[in-house]
Amino acid sequence: MGAVKMTWKRQVTFPRDVCRKFGLAPGDRLIVRDAKVDGEQVVLLKKESPARTDPGPSVFGSLKKYAVGKSHSMADIRKSIAKGMRRRFEA
Repeated sequence: MGAVKMTWKRQVTFPRDVCRKFGLAPGDRLIVRDAKVDGEQVVLLKKESPARTDPGPSVFGSLKKYAVGKSHSMADIRKSIAKGMRRRFEA
């Protein structure tokens, strides 16, 4: 499956395939537990049930499909907003 390395700030980055396999996304909370398997100390991670009320950063990931292949310059963003506003008030 792969290994992860902890930074000096105690942060860990999980590989993309691990996140996909276990359905992990930015903002998810993991519960850490310790256990013994075959006499060895292991760490168990359990995904916390989503009982959040704030949208959190995971909502922005769901918008990625709308941004792919589009310009992210401020000029183009402003044009897109103006176009949407015109469309809203013309209706």
